[in-house]
Amino acid sequence: MSIQEELRSRNPFASTAASNPWDNAYPTVSSLNNEIRDRIVDLVQNKAQQPCAPMAGLVLGDAGAGKTHMLKRILSQIQENQLPTVFVCVRAFTMGEKVYRDLWQGMFISMSRSCGRNEKHTRFNVMASQLMNDCRRQAAIAGKSNPEVSESVRYLQSELPGFHGDFARALLAYCDPNSEKKRQMALGWLQGEADEDSGRMLGVKDRSVMSESDLEREAQRLILSLGLVLARCKTSMLLCFDQLDGMRGSDLINAWGDAVAFLVNDVSCVLPMAFVRADTWYELFGKTLDNAVVERFVNKFPLKNCTLEQAEELIRVRAGAFFPSGAEEKSDWILDRLRGKLKNGSSPRVVLDLANRVVVWGEEKGASSLFDCFDRTLRDERGKLTDDLASYPPNSEHLLRALEIYLQSVQNFENVERQDTGKKYIFLTGRANNLEHAFIINTEKNAAATSAALKRGVRFLEENPFGTCRYITDKRCGFKEREQWPSVYKEMDKFMSLSGKALLLDERRLVIWYALASLRSRTENGDITYLSGDGERAADLKDLALYLKQGFKDDILEDIYLEDI
Repeated sequence: MSIQEELRSRNPFASTAASNPWDNAYPTVSSLNNEIRDRIVDLVQNKAQQPCAPMAGLVLGDAGAGKTHMLKRILSQIQENQLPTVFVCVRAFTMGEKVYRDLWQGMFISMSRSCGRNEKHTRFNVMASQLMNDCRRQAAIAGKSNPEVSESVRYLQSELPGFHGDFARALLAYCDPNSEKKRQMALGWLQGEADEDSGRMLGVKDRSVMSESDLEREAQRLILSLGLVLARCKTSMLLCFDQLDGMRGSDLINAWGDAVAFLVNDVSCVLPMAFVRADTWYELFGKTLDNAVVERFVNKFPLKNCTLEQAEELIRVRAGAFFPSGAEEKSDWILDRLRGKLKNGSSPRVVLDLANRVVVWGEEKGASSLFDCFDRTLRDERGKLTDDLASYPPNSEHLLRALEIYLQSVQNFENVERQDTGKKYIFLTGRANNLEHAFIINTEKNAAATSAALKRGVRFLEENPFGTCRYITDKRCGFKEREQWPSVYKEMDKFMSLSGKALLLDERRLVIWYALASLRSRTENGDITYLSGDGERAADLKDLALYLKQGFKDDILEDIYLEDI
């Protein structure tokens, strides 16, 4: 087998992007921007020593400069130094009205990641156990072996003034070793679910009857309470906002800015760190955000591109990760074909793309296929989701983003519009083949929202007897038994009798939908670049639409019927 054939069999350069900070598949060059990594870690340690100091950080870098790889390196440094720091990575927001709920969910997902060899050893488990032990000690002082929940809640609120009572009740249920059902219910509530049974089982307020504004206020209080927990446990949090470049619209950007100001000014122990392209920051964020928010980002860290030596090292370490034996020979083979073509100041992504084309074609070509770049990115996203779907909880907005671009690009829908529904569920309409079509997206885990969504579908089908309507949900949300949800099944029966269709997305289909949403976001971020005859160019949404029309093979509207629940 030739060197090229060996490289093709396990192409180390097939992916040019870091999937997430916790993925250790692709090594980086330690010398590249190492001083920035060290300065950020120093800032994290300063925050730990001054938990109430108003601090924020800003990492600036062009597309492909390695912003997500920098996240990986910061996380590795925190772990190697055994710093008492929770590392959190939150993606760009899609709705200004849900910023605090999305922020809380992103924080909790990161806190729930394993921080040791034992999968159950997570940062949240460590902090929850510490608070539970405090409650047990207090009960022992009072002569009780097992503290009552109400007594533990009062104790925690006396020790942590302002601590959210429902947060305390859910945390105590989560630590209850005697009821796995209650523990799972508490976990769902802490992740932001609105299951009507949580009120009965946990003693918390029923989110299914709360307004959107009340839900946002609740999320703010949960984040404030988390700051109190961090302070109690002498732990800091580095909260990284990644892939912000796709956020557009002054309302959304200002909502994000308000959340950052809230974290800096009001929440203990949390250090926000934004990762964004320099041009996006200065031309969009800087001109949109209030000056008081912009001025918080005094700690700026501009990333540098590769020197020629670092470019060569990047190729060698990537080849070595995939081929421990014979890596030098394979690296030399690639570098010989790139001699004179690698330049000082190339971004890591350009270096990896050049190496990939050598592996695939045997020489560096003048231009790379845009479709190849989309194929590789989509493959990356699908692999990431397949390996870590738990980090992508049910999200109706992400499903909507996938559906919108699919309908417009692949199905040639016209007039695709989101209708006002009060935001408990999403109702999307469009026109194709001279017929009206509707799509309902619902990821709420409660009867009220599900019944309301289905009623809307029934009304649409009655008004449009020749149209179609699909009810779409993440199967993880689940349908309860007919006896538990009689009103839901009554509406579902009507919906199905009018030829409505239910698409229940199982894990395989969820990977396709959420990967398509991620592909759209990364395109909007300017995160998908390729080398054309005119140099490096960022793909745009028109490019993505063309790719989906001609190169996307999946039917995301494949029907899954109610019997499959």
